[in-house]
Amino acid sequence: MANLIASLTYGNVFKRNKNKLNITFKSFSDLEKQLLIELAIFDTADIEIYPRELFTERYGKRISLDEDVTRNMAKIVDYVRMDENGLSLRNAIIEKYILISNKKELGDRIIDILRYVSRYVSERRNDIWYIIFQCLLKEDILENRLKLKKMISKEFISV
Repeated sequence: MANLIASLTYGNVFKRNKNKLNITFKSFSDLEKQLLIELAIFDTADIEIYPRELFTERYGKRISLDEDVTRNMAKIVDYVRMDENGLSLRNAIIEKYILISNKKELGDRIIDILRYVSRYVSERRNDIWYIIFQCLLKEDILENRLKLKKMISKEFISV
């Protein structure tokens, strides 16, 4: 704990961690990166969980979150927490890094999620699908939190 406080106070812990994250994230597959981007979007949009049904439908067996974690090789399970309700990122530092480093893909990921979720949305039900759909369409979240002002005018009109 003392080392962490000293590093935060006097060191370049965030700069070193960013370089480490760059190296680590290059080792992930495209699907794993896509999942991490979607989880970061959900956290930023204040959506409580990424539903297991959504994960199963979009990724199925192509991404395994039950692997053994080794010290030598970082795996996606190091960054993702899964419980009976759904998935989420383990911490906010990773979320911020993912959003900044994948800014160009955010719009595509949001549109993909909205297309999938729209099949299950009903205005009469206030379930997780409705909440996801509403949160991802809020102007405040898209413009202020995700910084996607240009995407709102171009991409969403075409959808």
